Amino acid sequence: MLLMAACSKRSIPSNPGIIITRGFDTTQYNLLYSDALKQKMLGNFGDALKYFEQATKMNPASDASYYQISQITAARGDFEQARKYGVKAYKADPRNNWYISNLAALYYQANMPDSVAWYYEELINNDPDREDILFNLGSIYTETGKLDEAEKIFTDLMLRYGKTAEIMIPLVNVYRARNQMEKAEDLLLEVISIEPGNLNYRGLLAEFYRSTGNNEKAIDIYRSLFEEDPANGLLQLSYLDFILAEKKYDEVSFFLNTVLINENVGFEDKINLLGKIFTDTSLVRSKSNELIMSVLVLRADNKDEPAAVLALAELYDLIGREEDAINVLKEYTAYDEGNYFIWEKLLFLHNEMQDTKALYDSARKAASLFNMIPVPKLMLAFAATDKGEYELAINELKKVRILVNENAEYMVQILSLEADIFYRQGKWLEAFEKFDKALEYNPSDPLILNNYAYFMAEKDYDLKKSLSLIEKCISIESNPTYLDTYAWVLYKLGRTGKAEKVMDNMYEKNQINDPELWEHYGYIKRKRGKCDKAVNAWKKALEMDASKEYLSDEIEKCIK
Repeated sequence: MLLMAACSKRSIPSNPGIIITRGFDTTQYNLLYSDALKQKMLGNFGDALKYFEQATKMNPASDASYYQISQITAARGDFEQARKYGVKAYKADPRNNWYISNLAALYYQANMPDSVAWYYEELINNDPDREDILFNLGSIYTETGKLDEAEKIFTDLMLRYGKTAEIMIPLVNVYRARNQMEKAEDLLLEVISIEPGNLNYRGLLAEFYRSTGNNEKAIDIYRSLFEEDPANGLLQLSYLDFILAEKKYDEVSFFLNTVLINENVGFEDKINLLGKIFTDTSLVRSKSNELIMSVLVLRADNKDEPAAVLALAELYDLIGREEDAINVLKEYTAYDEGNYFIWEKLLFLHNEMQDTKALYDSARKAASLFNMIPVPKLMLAFAATDKGEYELAINELKKVRILVNENAEYMVQILSLEADIFYRQGKWLEAFEKFDKALEYNPSDPLILNNYAYFMAEKDYDLKKSLSLIEKCISIESNPTYLDTYAWVLYKLGRTGKAEKVMDNMYEKNQINDPELWEHYGYIKRKRGKCDKAVNAWKKALEMDASKEYLSDEIEKCIK
């Protein structure tokens, strides 16, 4: 907990230094920097970012500007850029503890503990008396397996401050990591002897016995603790975690209500608990009705908490009741439209349901409400493309480009959508250029590899490259859509025997359940001289999609 707090802290120095170099107008630079700070304080991150970037061009040695850019890009979720500019600030002034702390937090967010440890070590080198950083560094060392270093830190702290539970508990974790369970147990019992009235440490002992397989000892401790303090929230959470790990689903669904109505358990802890429960698909499937009732109770007790609404929507989604999930979210937006995460979940559900109209309407509203967030605009561009509103889609993608600042993950999606738009407009060479650029960002994206290969095959363009793309795709991920593209490229290349084998294999596995796949299957069968099977395939395609009326002519030709 201490580690999390220290690494997530986002303190900003009140007066960061500005390094001025020769060769530019310092007055103009200072004005520009001040305007940038003002825009940042007003929440106008886009303008602030633009001004800070101009400041770095005017004065490339401005570590303060790099630091501010790092802070803004982190706030906007672009952590890759945040780390990039954070490193620039640090390199310009490696003694600045603000810059070092910023990078430690960013690398912690990226789950890169070795890098976090390195920057903590730098902080300690600059300020050896920072016990809080030493404590966190010890925890990082434990996590990364540097157990000797971790033990030294905690034993030194214990010599300095005496045997306190706060220092001894991390040392217990070191012993556990070394599999020195007897030493860990002895130390934990010593902690309890120092603070016998602290039930939480006895709860830790129960958790320790759980981890070593001594479930009977753990249960005995839990029972005695509940007799002393039946409403202790931390104990209830610990016990529920225990029975969840033991797959005692009947007891979990029963005990969950006790936890969710307990006022001593924080709302955030309740939401985190539900998140853990939702990852157990067997529990969700077997106890879906009981879980729904529990989450409905939580929502009733927390009407103004969007997280409770999201939890209910997530549960409905997990058990296949997507319409109920959508209705819950729409009901919330009717009286509070200001929560982004409600809208994001709604957009993903519309997309999951392939409801283009609903996605278009919701994305248009969300893109207006949350003008500085890229996802709604990206979703709107996708829906607009499907509706044939290409100008709107292109305009939204331009806005997304500005917001994401060349973030690779977003650029892949932007370029892929642009390729789709160009292809639909008949500009297929331009579409292929977009696909090439997308693959520069991510050469192993299966969706792009598949779409690029399929579009090329449809145009009978560079079929050897098309085959290479789809072969790479199915080596990464294989599903009926990708295998259909593979068979279709083979068909276009004249390798109909192999194409037929691919489709026959899918047919035997009942994987041909889309009109497009049935259509392709028909063409391949006809090419193989099997008109009766081609006709059957085309009839199924027509049954599933009446707009494929041109297949009636193919059926007639085949019958004759």
